[in-house]
Amino acid sequence: MYFSDTFVANRPFAKDPHVIFIKNQYWMYYTVPDELKKLLHIGIATSNDLNYWKKVGDIFGLKGSAEENGICAPRALIKDGVLHLFYHTYGNAKLDAICHAYSKNGFDF
Repeated sequence: MYFSDTFVANRPFAKDPHVIFIKNQYWMYYTVPDELKKLLHIGIATSNDLNYWKKVGDIFGLKGSAEENGICAPRALIKDGVLHLFYHTYGNAKLDAICHAYSKNGFDF
């Protein structure tokens, strides 16, 4: 398996990957830098076979929150048909926190 996100960082990069199987596909959530905004955020890619991956989305931190400086290190699980994503805020020093978001479709949190 080889996957690197080149869309935002303009160089191959995908850190902290976490793969789960939902909707008859493998979904990978991973940390990627946004060099334009100088922030970390979470990328989303899907695969049918764990070999070939397609980037399908990005998750950015909420403005005006502890997530505003960046989010990273995603971990996902499915419970009762809902995807739960746990991740870490970035760039707040000792005020960084572990956060939780949920989605019914894997994209919208």
